[in-house]
Amino acid sequence: MHTKKPILYYSSKDIKELINDHTFTLPKIRWALEERMGLKNSKYSNPYETYEITATFATDTDVVDTKMKTSIYYTITASSVFDVTEIIELFKIDEILKMEKKEIKLHGKSKFW
Repeated sequence: MHTKKPILYYSSKDIKELINDHTFTLPKIRWALEERMGLKNSKYSNPYETYEITATFATDTDVVDTKMKTSIYYTITASSVFDVTEIIELFKIDEILKMEKKEIKLHGKSKFW
């Protein structure tokens, strides 16, 4: 089973934990997110849902656990990572529209097109 989410929320600390490399400092991660990817943080500490995926090799499936956290986070949309063709292949139209609506709210425009 593969879990696909068109919108993810991660703090810079969450991303540092995912990378698991001490050479990536929080300021470097924030710089990459903001300057290279054009993302904005939530400005204030807010609750958000994160996902932890654990591979189960015995059954060849992934177990996805959700967890609520509170922090200043970045909203990462599929448009920040994939091109239009990949997004259309990966997500349903209602998921794409929800993602686009979130991008317009955050950036004043859709990053999808």
